[in-house]
Amino acid sequence: MKIAIIGTSLEALECAATFAELGAQSILWGEKNPAEVLQFYQKNFSQSVSQAYLDDLLNRLKGRIFYKSEEIIRIQKSHLDRNETPSGRSRMADSFRVVYKGDFSDHQIPESLAEQMKNSLSDPLEYYEEVDFVVYAPNVFESSKFIGGDAPCLQESKWREHEAIHYGLEALKIIPKKESANICLVGDDQLVLSKLMELEGWLDTSLNHKLFIISKKSNPFASSEEFNALYARAMKTLEKRIQDFEEQKAEEPIPQLNIFAGHSVLSIDRLVDRNQFYMTCEIPNFRDCEIQKDNARKPLKTLEVDEVFVLSGFHESPSPEFAVYFDKNEPGYYHLRSHFDENRNFDYNLINESVQKIKDDTQKYFTRQ
Repeated sequence: MKIAIIGTSLEALECAATFAELGAQSILWGEKNPAEVLQFYQKNFSQSVSQAYLDDLLNRLKGRIFYKSEEIIRIQKSHLDRNETPSGRSRMADSFRVVYKGDFSDHQIPESLAEQMKNSLSDPLEYYEEVDFVVYAPNVFESSKFIGGDAPCLQESKWREHEAIHYGLEALKIIPKKESANICLVGDDQLVLSKLMELEGWLDTSLNHKLFIISKKSNPFASSEEFNALYARAMKTLEKRIQDFEEQKAEEPIPQLNIFAGHSVLSIDRLVDRNQFYMTCEIPNFRDCEIQKDNARKPLKTLEVDEVFVLSGFHESPSPEFAVYFDKNEPGYYHLRSHFDENRNFDYNLINESVQKIKDDTQKYFTRQ
């Protein structure tokens, strides 16, 4: 039995180790090697994934699997078309062909060859690996959602790599720049709440610091005692500043904590002569706003911000970056999904059950001799 497990996730490693222990030729395919994948989880999930589990998984993999890092172009059946079935047999009679990008320049090219021939051989070529089964097990934490949610907002693709826009797990680690006065958090789950609590000290260092939260939920974090305490303190500070303003002791106050509940981000862009980003958000008529309701009076509003932290979550089922030339329910092709919950807790039992289901299904076609 020969199986390709594609992905840089903990699920991919677990699956590769399990099939290697069965005696299968187990190929792990991804940009990161097994040690790098384990380091990723050790660095980002030390509270939910035990070091003992990671060490044991590495030992199960050592010397038992094959690792490939080449870029996959497409996966197809070797001979069968999409709607073709061999007479009296299942489509599993035909193997899968994993086509990947290779470079002949890695091999020694004889000096005697003409220059034109040498140049043609230096271009990327297509190679392939034939396997009996394919498991797609992506690392969802490497596939952050967009500012717009599941899909990008307008102009987001243009600015996605900008140093002032941060996504996913990396956004949790980054400290705001000293010159940043207006910060925007996009999202409504535990990730945003974690970042918000981290920024509480930043908010207190200057009354000129403003924090904007754009959430699609009508009242995000309503059940969080930490958030409610922070919000109460922010509102108390605002009341004091309003009182001082009315007594003409200070400038007109602007809230430090601004929540746009029930909103989506329509676009993000910046002017040529400005460093700030301008985020336009809107609230559709089918969503409610139950906190800072004044922010929902206008259907469209534009915010000026210095940095954006995108914590909208992760794509639970990211699409492959390679083409697949068969139906998603093709026998022998499996999609192994993430086994982390919204709080990034790892379910050991569930991943074992999922891998066991794949193992049981493959045994219908192959038995160990």
